[in-house]
Amino acid sequence: DLPAIRKLGGFLSYSALKFCSYCNCTYDQIEALDYWTWIIRDSIQVRQQAEQYRTTLTKAGREELATQTGVRWTSLHRLPYYDPVRHLILGFMHNWLEGVLAHQLRTLWGLGRDEKVGENLAKIETEDEQYTETDISESADELAELRAESQEYNSSRSSTLSSESTPTPHNTPPPMDTQENDNTEDEDDPNDFNYNPENEAQSSLFFLTDDEIKAIHECIQNVQLPTWVDRPPINLGEKQHGKLKAHEILILFTVIFPLVFPVLWGKNTSTDKEQKLLDSYYQLTAATNIICSFQTSNSEAEKFTEFYVKYRKSIQILFDFAHSLPNHHFAMHNEALLKYWGPLAGLSEFPGERMNGMFQKVKTNRRIYDMGYTMLKKLLHFIQFTISTKEYQSTDSEHLKGLYNILQPPATSKSSTQLLLNDQECEAFLAKATPLSPQEYVVLLQYLNQIGRPYRAYTNMPHPEYSLVLPPAAKTLKEFTTFSSRIASIIANVLEL
Repeated sequence: DLPAIRKLGGFLSYSALKFCSYCNCTYDQIEALDYWTWIIRDSIQVRQQAEQYRTTLTKAGREELATQTGVRWTSLHRLPYYDPVRHLILGFMHNWLEGVLAHQLRTLWGLGRDEKVGENLAKIETEDEQYTETDISESADELAELRAESQEYNSSRSSTLSSESTPTPHNTPPPMDTQENDNTEDEDDPNDFNYNPENEAQSSLFFLTDDEIKAIHECIQNVQLPTWVDRPPINLGEKQHGKLKAHEILILFTVIFPLVFPVLWGKNTSTDKEQKLLDSYYQLTAATNIICSFQTSNSEAEKFTEFYVKYRKSIQILFDFAHSLPNHHFAMHNEALLKYWGPLAGLSEFPGERMNGMFQKVKTNRRIYDMGYTMLKKLLHFIQFTISTKEYQSTDSEHLKGLYNILQPPATSKSSTQLLLNDQECEAFLAKATPLSPQEYVVLLQYLNQIGRPYRAYTNMPHPEYSLVLPPAAKTLKEFTTFSSRIASIIANVLEL
C-alpha cells in the first residue's frame, strides 16, 4: 500500500512538501490539473538525491535534504536494475476504490459521512474569525517567545553533546541499510477526510435527498445480481452496516448507481446542478471502468486521464466545501502506470489482502516472538494440503477420489463446448420448450452470429450435414451455471424480448 511504498521506496509521507513519488509537485499544487506542466521525477536524479542523503553526516542536513527533495536513502538503490520511479505501482484498490471512490461516496455525497468530518467542514464553513490588532500583537509576541525557547534548547543540547564526546570525522560514512526516522514522518492516511489545508474556501455541504437515498436502497434490495457478487448493504449510509469493502464500493459505482442516478438526475425536468452531478458521476464511472479493466492500451490510458481531469474539474465546482486528497493527485499518474505496466487490475492488492486475511485467521496464542514461525508453518501446511489434493485426483483409491471431489469440485473449462443433443434428445427437448416468436427468433439468431456461432435459420433449407440449426423453440432457464462453476439467476423480464 502507499505507506509501505513510501518507506520501502525511500520517499517521504503525504504531509511532506514534495509528497509525490512520481513528480516534483508540492502540496500547494494538490488541486492543480495542468499535468502537462508537471516535472516528472527522473530515476537517475532520485538515485543521486538518495546518495547525497546517505553521505550527509548530520541529522539536520539529512532533514533539510529530505525536505527539499522528498527523497531518502533505501537499500533498494543498491540494485542496479531498480527504477525508483517506475517500479513503484500505485495499487488501484487502495488508491482508487478505497480512496477516490470512497471519498466521492462519503465526503462529497454524504453517504456514511463521518460525523467528525461533517462537524469540521461545517465549522470551517460557519466560522468567520475577526482578528484585532491586539490579537495579532499577542500572537507575534508568543511566536517570538517560542523561537527564543527553541534556540536556547538547541544551543544547550549541542553543547551537551559536544562535551560528552568528540566526533571523529570519516571520509566515507558507513552505509545505511536501515530506514531512519530522521525526518519525522506522520503516519498520515491519504484518505484522511479530516485534513483541511489552509486558505480554503468553504460553502454549504452537499447531501443526497431522502428520495435519492431511498431509490438507492430500493435498487440495492431489488436488483438481480449473480450469486457470486456480494450485495452491498441495503442500509447504505447508516452506521449499522459497518465499513464498506473495496469490492462493494466497486459494485456500487459500476452496477448500482448507473441504474439510479440517470433516472434521478437525467430527466427533462432536472435542474442544471442535477445534470452537472450526473455528468460528474459519468466521468468518474468512465475512468473507473478503464482502470479496473483487465485489458488496456495507450489510447485507453489517455482516455482515463481525459475522464479523470473532467471529473476533478467538476467536483472542484460542485463540492467546493471539500478539498482534494493526496490520492486524487496520485491517481493523475495512472496513465503512465497503465502504459508501462499494462492493466493495473492484475497487479492489485486483492491477492495480498486475501493472504493477509488467511494469516489473520491463524491462531497464534498471542505469542509474539513465535508469530513468524507459526505463520510460516501454517503456510507450509496449506501448500502441502494443496499438493495432496492434486495427488488424490490421480489415485486409484475411490475414497481419496471422493475426498478430492468434495475438497476440489471440478471446474468447467471456458474453452469446452457442451455436447450436442442427438435427434431423440432434441425432439424431447423441443416438445417441452416454448415456441419463439418471429421477432425473438431473429434477434437470437443475429446475436449468435455476432458472437461467432454460425447458426442457421431452420427455414433455410436444405441444411448441410453437421450444420448448426437454431430450433424454433427455447426453454426459459431460471438459473444457469457459469464457466467458473457459479450459479447465476435470470431476470424474468429481461427474457421478454
